[in-house]
Amino acid sequence: MNDLSWALSRRGLNGLRLFLHKVWAQGLLFVIPILYALSNIEVLGQFSGHNEVSIANISAWFASFCLPVGIVTLILIRLMLSVRAGESPVQNLSADIVELSTSPQRMMNGFPAIFSILLIYKYNIELKVQIPKLHPFDWDPYFARLDRSIHFGFDPWVLLHPFLGFEFATLICNDLYLLWFFVMFAAVLWFGFQEYSTPIRSQFFLAFGLLWWIGGGFLALYFSSAGPAYYSAIGLPNDPYVGLMNYLKGVNEHTPVWSLMVQDRLWDGYTGKFGPVGISSFPSMHNGTMFLIAIAFRKISKLLSNLVFVFTFGVFLGSIHLGWHYAVDGYAAFALAAFFWWIAGYVARWFHNLPGQSRIDSELRALNSLTTKVSL
Repeated sequence: MNDLSWALSRRGLNGLRLFLHKVWAQGLLFVIPILYALSNIEVLGQFSGHNEVSIANISAWFASFCLPVGIVTLILIRLMLSVRAGESPVQNLSADIVELSTSPQRMMNGFPAIFSILLIYKYNIELKVQIPKLHPFDWDPYFARLDRSIHFGFDPWVLLHPFLGFEFATLICNDLYLLWFFVMFAAVLWFGFQEYSTPIRSQFFLAFGLLWWIGGGFLALYFSSAGPAYYSAIGLPNDPYVGLMNYLKGVNEHTPVWSLMVQDRLWDGYTGKFGPVGISSFPSMHNGTMFLIAIAFRKISKLLSNLVFVFTFGVFLGSIHLGWHYAVDGYAAFALAAFFWWIAGYVARWFHNLPGQSRIDSELRALNSLTTKVSL
């Protein structure tokens, strides 16, 4: 066997071993998707209207939308941090691209993590679209009263209106709510494509899964609610959000408010004009996910963490001002995110301290080194 053949076979052998080890080392990330699948079978198994969401469709959606959105966000963050550090942003970005394109380790580590997230999205969508049928919206009046009781007798949108009730502020809130996708997918990609499966990485994905399974699944089903934008539409009297929605519709006549268009589309799905997408107010996954990301970055970059905290506050205000959520939806989501991050930390540290897991981590480092050295 010549040197070239030996190098190719050696690289392929170690590359396969490396990939299998990396999948095995991330077994913890698949615990929540498996539990989510089992709970969905229990909840939806006897429900005749249940339609399974294709993992191929979820993957195509991720590849065509989530992946580009996340990459663009990561590039912008990389450029910002390079400028702040007085380094060449173009040189740093070029080095990152070369590293990703010439070394397979991060890609091997990333695919299992991303696949676990795709499974969570799949099961969340399958459950969410059936929530109104399994448990018709009946918590909205309670959340509206709770909002007023903890905000000095006022609806939160009324308190915010003097500050946000003009077109420019509304459009800023609208844009921040859209940018939620950018930040979330950037964080998923950043943690996913790390070179090693570290405790903090496992903690993030475990907490993320718990938030979407327990918060976006069980609690959303139990506390079935539509949100302020649909208060009248679901047949509730004395709608306290008429003024807010009329204001938003007035702004929309001059400048498009995409939130209203999305709300209309969700309602059309709910009423059967096309396939349902899902309506759920409590708890707010927008707010909970952003708060979780801000916490996760605290040990990595205080600057990024602070920026995400500020962004989270903007998303929270927007969720109220745009009629998506009651304030208590956000408060509950913040508490859940912090709690799941705390729980996930204990589990992740326990998992990575297991003798077998420590051995796998050591073997991964050795394989990484060997696979990198054997090149053409």
